Amino acid sequence: MFPSTMNTRKILSTFFVLAILLVLGGKATSQVVVIDIKEEVDLGMVSYVERAVAEAESKNATIVLHVNTFGGRVDAAVQIRDAILNAKVPMTIAFIDKRAISAGALISLSAKKIIMSPASS
Repeated sequence: MFPSTMNTRKILSTFFVLAILLVLGGKATSQVVVIDIKEEVDLGMVSYVERAVAEAESKNATIVLHVNTFGGRVDAAVQIRDAILNAKVPMTIAFIDKRAISAGALISLSAKKIIMSPASS
């Protein structure tokens, strides 16, 4: 029997938190800003990521990219990659939840650490 959607989300959320703690060496961080890279990567996503990066910089927060995408526009992905690479934050982590294809892979590679859920690509 398969677990319900609610249980699956709870399990993934727990895995997500534990994986971040593992990557950070068990050190507590004051704040985390999660940036969703889901569905198609487009120019609208660039503005969203730039605003989130500015927020993370103002809070000196760790950035976690929650990635689950088949990709999209490469020009948008390059702008997002540059925003992540140039972010003045203590840590950037990409959590690949199922897939980071094409533009999603480029964005994920901009993070200092990458964590992948089981069976992700």
